[in-house]
Amino acid sequence: GREGSPWFYSRRVPVPDPDLYATPRYALLLEPLGLRVKPERARVTIPEEARQQALRLLGIAPDGNRPGRRFVGFHPFSRWATKDIPARLWEPAVHQVAGRGWIPVLVGGAENREAAAAALPRLPAGPLDLVGQVPLASLLALLRELDLLVTTDSGPMHAAFLLGRPVVPLVGPTHPRRVVPPSGLPDVVYANLPCSPCYRRRCPHPLCWDHISVDDIMAKVYKGMERPA
Repeated sequence: GREGSPWFYSRRVPVPDPDLYATPRYALLLEPLGLRVKPERARVTIPEEARQQALRLLGIAPDGNRPGRRFVGFHPFSRWATKDIPARLWEPAVHQVAGRGWIPVLVGGAENREAAAAALPRLPAGPLDLVGQVPLASLLALLRELDLLVTTDSGPMHAAFLLGRPVVPLVGPTHPRRVVPPSGLPDVVYANLPCSPCYRRRCPHPLCWDHISVDDIMAKVYKGMERPA
């Protein structure tokens, strides 16, 4: 429990694996009630208005036709400083994506605008900077239109998985099995050091990021982009 929640518990449900993914973890709460459920992926309906806004932001025709254009999203930001993907990793990845003729798309919240603006002069010409410009409904529509998303452990990561999109999750201080659905584990980039996972929000020596390379990321990106849409 966190944020004082244990004070309101009347009964604790044991979790057999501390790194169990969230969906089956929450399903355990139903077992004391005699209910056993098989977690399934939720179905998301995106309003057509939100889809059209996403298409306009990406420069795609209203019918969704995009001959030869492929979009790779980047979401390197998090509310935890330790989960932010270091610029030395994601910025070169943007360059390599653009070098393949794919269109990099930066996404994030309004609180990430300053960080994104600072990075733009170091990025190749042409990435779509949509940080802080997309409301939630349109963000879901935008994620659905991406060919792949490179992301830290974050809300957009979970949303992209929910939408069934290809995702390359970069995991630093958390544990992949806890934050990434089982179907996404083969695509995770994770250092798996003796100090991992630490779940620390601040760390003076983030070794978990120091032991990840741009080549590690791009190997997963190339693999993900080879899959049929």
